[in-house]
Amino acid sequence: MAVRITGHHVEMTEQIKNYIEKEVTRLDKFFNGIIDVEVILRQDTKHNHLKEVGIMVKVYEHKLTAKATDQDILKAFDKSLTKVEKQLIKFKDKLKSHR
Repeated sequence: MAVRITGHHVEMTEQIKNYIEKEVTRLDKFFNGIIDVEVILRQDTKHNHLKEVGIMVKVYEHKLTAKATDQDILKAFDKSLTKVEKQLIKFKDKLKSHR
């Protein structure tokens, strides 16, 4: 699984990068067919105190996305990661039911 992390108007520290990489690798326990994960961190241009995190997970021929905002970048990441985890569980159940 390839992981790409990009930041727009957000300071990317090693601590943030390491935390995101560690947490994203946990997605394999929900679904092992993940091809690519892209995490985009950005400062909300309308509200400077809000941070926005978007996660895009590519599985087979589908792309699952989640987005969340918070004042803390890591809390926003955790919220969006939870959304993606739920989507992966639902996607896996959908695949099982079609067999």
